[in-house]
Amino acid sequence: STFVENLRLNEAQRRLTKRQKTVQSVAASVGFANPAAFQRAFQRKFGSRPSCCLQRARAGHGTRAATTRFRSVT
Repeated sequence: STFVENLRLNEAQRRLTKRQKTVQSVAASVGFANPAAFQRAFQRKFGSRPSCCLQRARAGHGTRAATTRFRSVT
């Protein structure tokens, strides 16, 4: 359902901004068996690729800056 997918994607975004592991491992940890499907869903919801979120977090922009550019969709 859309509600469950939103929960999974929000958790994925949280994990990515905490600089946890790789995009593929985050995708798997929130229940996406297919990394490509995860990337499409993440981009559809937030307007940017999950790798961009992870790169910004790793660059030291912090959680708030890493998520600022993403639109919030619930």
